[in-house]
Amino acid sequence: MFEMQKNFNWAVHQNDPNNWVKIPEFDVIPSTVSFVGFAYPILGPKDKGFLWRVPVWETVRTVRLLAKRRFGTLLQLRVASRSLYEEDLLDPEREVFSDDQAFAFFYDAFFFNIERAVLQNGKTLVDEQARSVGLARAMEAAVQLMGGQRPNLVSVASARIALARSGADAKHRDGRQAREWIRAEWATHRGAYDGNRSAFARDYCARLWNERFVKVTEKQLREVWLRDAPPAGKPAGLQASR
Repeated sequence: MFEMQKNFNWAVHQNDPNNWVKIPEFDVIPSTVSFVGFAYPILGPKDKGFLWRVPVWETVRTVRLLAKRRFGTLLQLRVASRSLYEEDLLDPEREVFSDDQAFAFFYDAFFFNIERAVLQNGKTLVDEQARSVGLARAMEAAVQLMGGQRPNLVSVASARIALARSGADAKHRDGRQAREWIRAEWATHRGAYDGNRSAFARDYCARLWNERFVKVTEKQLREVWLRDAPPAGKPAGLQASR
């Protein structure tokens, strides 16, 4: 059976801020902040999909360079983006979108679709099609951004709907993945905790927030997420680091 080879440059790639779809700010080196705020690597720890991932990484680097030159910080870009989405599109006195708003719109569209492409695991034809659509739309947004084009009202209204949906979907997906991770961690480390779910919940509530930006109470983790989880057994690993 074919086994995917390791990405031997992973140590370099994981510390490159432009190798991450989500970043906390421009030019922040991931390892200096313990990777907090970084999510969805483009070039992952395994040598998988390099033929399409390398061009994506190169385009991400270019788009972020242009964004930094225009806004200075990611925070300032977000201000322009928020102003665009908060405007009343039906206001007859509303002026055309500014250059900064137009740039922010296509910047958001680019990364929205890059995230969609990167998250597809490619195991099915549907996954491959979704990835292809995401990449095509992302590159179209990049071209529009670099060409200084402006969005129309219909595209902005559609983006608002898509953004609302993706926010709900992402929150559901992140919560589900976090719960699966917690149950797997409990199965591995319950022996080291002597079956003490309260101590485990105390440690892992902090880790969930620091590492995955998922907020959950100790009671919910202990009584809901670990409901029907296997009881304590023989030690199977070390206690989680804090």
